[in-house]
Amino acid sequence: MKVRVSAPSRLHFGFLNLSDAYYKMFGGVGLAIKKPRNVFIFEKCNQVMVDSGSRELQQKAKKIVDLTGIPGIKVEVEEEIPSHKGFGSGTSATLSILSGAKKLYEDELDWNIEKVAADMGRFKYSNVGLNTFKYGGFVVEGGSKDPIYRTDFPKGWKVLLVTPNSKGVSGREEEELLTKIIPVSKDYTGRVTAEVFCRMIPSIGKDIDEFGTALHNIQETMGDVFEVAQDGRYSTENGQKLVSKLKDIAKGVGQSSWGPTIYQILPSKKVEEARKRAKEISDDVMVTTADNTGSTIDEV
Repeated sequence: MKVRVSAPSRLHFGFLNLSDAYYKMFGGVGLAIKKPRNVFIFEKCNQVMVDSGSRELQQKAKKIVDLTGIPGIKVEVEEEIPSHKGFGSGTSATLSILSGAKKLYEDELDWNIEKVAADMGRFKYSNVGLNTFKYGGFVVEGGSKDPIYRTDFPKGWKVLLVTPNSKGVSGREEEELLTKIIPVSKDYTGRVTAEVFCRMIPSIGKDIDEFGTALHNIQETMGDVFEVAQDGRYSTENGQKLVSKLKDIAKGVGQSSWGPTIYQILPSKKVEEARKRAKEISDDVMVTTADNTGSTIDEV
């Protein structure tokens, strides 16, 4: 038997809370998107075999075999989310491999996917990646495994992705940078949660400009906090240039997680204008939509 797991990437719009009272339970807001995505085909094997893909993916597969005690796994990579670009590739890949492995060995072993993923260092600061993997769509989470709020995102609202030639941060580097920021005053939490619950959520599917304004305000608030760690509101100089070029087309522009990817939520009629402006800064430009399904697993 072979199984195929297909999983979306995610955009991380921001943390709900960064005060020391809730350290490591920051909560977050994010969106599952159709591209880029992980699409892997799995079959049983007596060793770890990954036919292609990144070094990180190969290391994850080996660690999962070690932690779960399965005999082995063969991974065929059809598509892979690029690492350290702000798409949540690590969480998506970990959960994808675990899902495939559990499906293959479900009659032989009993283990909890989310627990193993946590043992591998996932979900330290946010469960946005977990919730978008499981449910898709737009999610708000408060540090638990299930969202506070989840809804389908309009397919007519396009997502422009622009990735400058740079690398985001993760792992130990992320932890070190967060120690420069935490704790943040409760004023941050009040401002962000007001934008999310009083402006952003009520506007989904109704008013893209209002949604974009809320997203812009959250990103400005986040940028002011993270400036000390990333030497600016955005992690790269080109990221700042992109925001400046794009924000008068549609206000919903921001940086996903530590970047460097810059995203923009905009109506179809404005996509080409935004794409042209983005191309002046980076050749890595993509247009996608929300993924309202989350991950899927099928026998092939």
